[in-house]
Amino acid sequence: MFRQELVEVLTAQPFRPFRMYVSDGATYVIRHPDLVWVSPSSAYVGAPEGDRPGPAIERLNIVDLGHITRLERIEQPTTSETSS
Repeated sequence: MFRQELVEVLTAQPFRPFRMYVSDGATYVIRHPDLVWVSPSSAYVGAPEGDRPGPAIERLNIVDLGHITRLERIEQPTTSETSS
């Protein structure tokens, strides 16, 4: 993955959650842009606390940009789906 592609997805307005696929089979669900920091060669992916979408993290994963195979947009639930 090119660094600029990941930066563009993270800085898009409005931000749209996405799933990051990695060559070792790992996947990361990114629901908030503050959960990923991009360096020239790596992505630092914060694992959120529980199911909270905000920027508070439990742990940090370091992913080499060369091992990110694709990004997939995640459709957010509509208001009627979230009000139970």
